[in-house]
Amino acid sequence: GGGSYFFGQNHIGVGVVHYDAKYGIPSDDTYIDMRQTKELLRSSFAIDAGHLKTLTLEGGYGDYQHSEKSPEGEVLSTFLVKEWDSRAELLFDAFGPFSGIATGIQAQHKSFSALGDGANYLLPTTTKSAAGFIFAEAPLSPSLRLQSGARVEHVTADGTPISLIATSQSYTPVSLSAGVVYDATDTLRLGLTASSAARAPAQTELYARGPHDGPQTFETGDPNLRIERANSLEGTLRLRHETYKVEGSVWGAKFKNYIYGAVTGRNCDEEGNCVFGGEGLKELNYSQSDATFYGAEGKASIQLRTSAAGTLEAKLMADYVRAKLGGDAGNVPRIPPYHVGAGLNWQSARFDGGFLVKYTGAHTQTATAETDTGGFVSLDANFGWRPLAANPQFEIALIGRNLSDTTQRNSVALNKDVVVLPGRDIRLLFRAGF
Repeated sequence: GGGSYFFGQNHIGVGVVHYDAKYGIPSDDTYIDMRQTKELLRSSFAIDAGHLKTLTLEGGYGDYQHSEKSPEGEVLSTFLVKEWDSRAELLFDAFGPFSGIATGIQAQHKSFSALGDGANYLLPTTTKSAAGFIFAEAPLSPSLRLQSGARVEHVTADGTPISLIATSQSYTPVSLSAGVVYDATDTLRLGLTASSAARAPAQTELYARGPHDGPQTFETGDPNLRIERANSLEGTLRLRHETYKVEGSVWGAKFKNYIYGAVTGRNCDEEGNCVFGGEGLKELNYSQSDATFYGAEGKASIQLRTSAAGTLEAKLMADYVRAKLGGDAGNVPRIPPYHVGAGLNWQSARFDGGFLVKYTGAHTQTATAETDTGGFVSLDANFGWRPLAANPQFEIALIGRNLSDTTQRNSVALNKDVVVLPGRDIRLLFRAGF
C-alpha cells in the first residue's frame, strides 16, 4: 500500500509493499518460502528557475529472502538480498537548440548472502554502483526530431569466486544512443535509433561457485569477465487513429563479450564432481562470446464497435527473436520462442472484460546440451465489475489464466524439463481506491 501527499505543484509519494509466497517444485517436492518488503519514496518539485522546471527525487529500499525447504519443513538454503537505490533528475524546458533536456544521477548498493546449503553456491557479495545520465531532444524541422542520450556508470563488485580468494572487480560502462523521430502525418510516427549500450557482469556471473538447488545447476562464475557491449539499430512505427492503433519495431544487435551461462552437458554432484551422462546437477559455466541478435515485435488494437454502451476492441500481437553466438559456437542459450496472439476486449463505465488466445511456438533452435521445448496454446480471460457508480475505484474482478489447462514449459528456464508452468488458475479479486 502507499499514499501521496500534494503541496501545490509539488508532491511526495510514499509506499510500502510486503509480499509473501509459498509454492512447490514438483521435481523433488521441495518448497520455496519467499518474503519481500519494499519501501519507496518519490518527490517531485516544480522549481521554475530559469530553464530548470522540475526536480524529481526517488529512493527505494528492498529486503528480500527466500528459503528452500524439504517436504518436512527443514530449511535447506536461505538467500538474503538487501538493497537500496536513489535517483535525482532535473528537467529543463526548451533553450538553445534543444526542446528539452533531462539529466541526473543514480546510486545503488546491493548486498547478497546465503545460509545453509546456499552458502555453497555463492558466498556474500556486495555490489555498488553510481551513474550519471543525460537525455536531450532537438527539433531538426517541424516534423523531425533528434533524440540523444548518454550514461556513464561505475560499478564495484566484491565477492569470493571458486578460488576462495576474496576479490574486488571494478567496471566503468559507458552507453550512448542517438535517434530520429519523424512525424510523417498526424497519425503516423516513424523512428530510427542507434545505440551502444554496456553493462558490467552481475554478481552470480562473477562469483557463483557451486550447487544451485532452484534450477538444479552447478554453476561456476568467472571473476575475469569483461564489460558486455551491444551495438544495436532499431526501427519503430506507431500508427494512431481514432478507430485503430498499431505499434511495431524491428531491431538487430551485435554483442561484444556477451555474457551467458553455458550448460556443458555434464552432470555434477554437490561437491562438483562432473561426468557426462548419469544424474545430478547440470554443469553451467559463465562465459563470454560475441553474439548477434535480431527480432521484431508488434501489436495492434482495432475498435469493432463503439456506442453509448461501451467499446468492443480486437487485439493482435506477435514477437520473434533470434540469437547466435559468434563463429561456429551455435545458438545463444535460453532464447524465448515466437508468440502470436489475438483477443477481444469490452470496455464500458461499469463493466470490462476480454480474452486473449496466445500461441507460444516450439523452441528447437537450441544451444549445446539444451533440449527442445514444445509449443502450446494458452487462453487467458478477465472480467471486471464496478457496482458503485459513485466510487468507480471499487471493482470486483474475475481473472483466469491458462483456462485451456495446457501443459506449458518455459523455454528459458534451466529446469524446464522437470518443472511445468502453472495450470488453470482462476482468481476473484476485490480492488478499492481511496
